[in-house]
Amino acid sequence: MDELISYKSHSMKDYFDIQGLQVLTFVIFRKSKMKLFGFLSLLLTVQAYQTYQTAFDLTPYIRTNPRQARKLSQVKDPLGIIPQSYAGFINVDEQVGNKIFFWFFKDVSGEPRAPLLIYVNWLPWYSSVVGVLYGSGPIRVTVNNETIGYERWTKSWVEKYPVLYIDYPYGIGFSYTESGEGYRASQEGNARDLLEFLNQFYTMFPKYLRRDLYIGGENYAAGKLLTPLAYLLHQNIQNKTSRIRLAGLFFSAPFYEPLLQAQYFLDLHYSLGLVSNCQKFEMAENVTHLEKRFQNPFNDVTISELISTILPYVGLNDDSNYHTQQGPPPQLYLLINSDHFKKIINAGHADFRNNFDPEILPRFTREIVTSATGKMATLMDNYKVLIYNGDYALLTTTPMVEAALANTPWKGKKEYLSSERKIWSVNSELAGYYTQVGRFCRVIVRKSGYEVALDQPENSLLMLDQFITNGCIRP
Repeated sequence: MDELISYKSHSMKDYFDIQGLQVLTFVIFRKSKMKLFGFLSLLLTVQAYQTYQTAFDLTPYIRTNPRQARKLSQVKDPLGIIPQSYAGFINVDEQVGNKIFFWFFKDVSGEPRAPLLIYVNWLPWYSSVVGVLYGSGPIRVTVNNETIGYERWTKSWVEKYPVLYIDYPYGIGFSYTESGEGYRASQEGNARDLLEFLNQFYTMFPKYLRRDLYIGGENYAAGKLLTPLAYLLHQNIQNKTSRIRLAGLFFSAPFYEPLLQAQYFLDLHYSLGLVSNCQKFEMAENVTHLEKRFQNPFNDVTISELISTILPYVGLNDDSNYHTQQGPPPQLYLLINSDHFKKIINAGHADFRNNFDPEILPRFTREIVTSATGKMATLMDNYKVLIYNGDYALLTTTPMVEAALANTPWKGKKEYLSSERKIWSVNSELAGYYTQVGRFCRVIVRKSGYEVALDQPENSLLMLDQFITNGCIRP
């Protein structure tokens, strides 16, 4: 353990309805060797301070009375700050009690034909609820004289599009498996549960079946959770067993060919002078050796060995943005985990977790390195696809994304590899670079880390809007 930081406040009692507590304690554990597909990992453990209780399940109402389910899931903010939204739990596997938490925002514009966006944040330990308050969502945390609150953020994607934020996988954010036996350690298992969630969501909100759907997410979630989901949905559409109108994908720095991409992990670090040429090649050799070991189904690779090999520590506090070196503020987690806020978003007494249980993590060792490249190729051949990343991001970097694309056997591969980048300017200022080949759009966003919607809110929405409207950046 590198460090232990504690945060205490006695003045937030009036704001938070914490059951008899006089002191809130926030503890951050940072372990350089336990980061998984994310920045130098902050393993955040936020205590719930209550006896665990089963979260309210919308599924029985969805089956019998969808209108009542919508009513029960309404987010009722006494301050009137949060835009019209719905939140709660959907049970996707009653046998093991797999309950997925969601937070759905209707678009502020009220455009009746605006496509539905679904979004899953970052990594296996990064809650999408955090993304609502720190990324593309319409709320921001405020701190005034140690009193934690929230305010409206008017540069979010929700201003123009309805956005469905999903906490996934289980054990992250508010989503959980009641029996402890529902963790999915395969792409197919994750895809089935997420598609079941979507089907129930559409039963709650049937009018959105008439709108296009765009599936979006970041990093591990994009590559290993949402790519399989979109692929399964594509199969069902081809078989005429789904009415969902999948129109496209928008992925931020997707991690879908793990061991290949890991070989290029230090390329950007090297160009910035953070590591030597020797270190760069040594890591690539270590990953190649690891890949050979995984070819043996009875290999003895441990989760800690895997993580330390593919994500070596280079001295940075936060890999999400090379220049700012800042992640979400501690007060954000205090707000999310307060009884007051959980009541507003219908999370009940469910525990909020922003780290993956270290006892569960070893189950995913092989799944972490499993490729989703074939599925990605099929999707790129059949749908509009936007792949973007910030030039300050040091986790799944531009060289890593390009390595995966060069290895993806889609129909436009040859043309893409021989294409040139074009300059993207907004109001005469350089915003980034892009390439368009057919229905594929590739964008590098300037002055941005992983949270492009946080670092470049106006340009991220403009990029997304032009992708949906025109297929890519408008010259």
